Amino acid sequence: MYQMVHLQNVFYSPEAGYTLISIGQLDNMGFSTTFGNGKCVIYDTNSAQVAKIPRNGRGLYKIVREGAEEVNAIEETLTLDALHCCLGHVLASKGLPRIQTTQS
Repeated sequence: MYQMVHLQNVFYSPEAGYTLISIGQLDNMGFSTTFGNGKCVIYDTNSAQVAKIPRNGRGLYKIVREGAEEVNAIEETLTLDALHCCLGHVLASKGLPRIQTTQS
């Protein structure tokens, strides 16, 4: 059983195909998390368990939602590349400059 958690200042990209939750944002809100034994457990500010999320075969902790009870208004829709930039990731489509080494 999951509790409803209200997240603010989130990014939305329909191209992502799933929802990512920032552990750092949960921490800033006073939540805590533990990882171990194939699960992620999230606790609220009163140390009550909010969610227990199993790790899937790909090593991801994925919450499967049976439908949204509440949907917030979208202020801005991001492309997948823009979402990666907001998260500080390197864009695979842009590539990295190759670092060349010389042998001496």
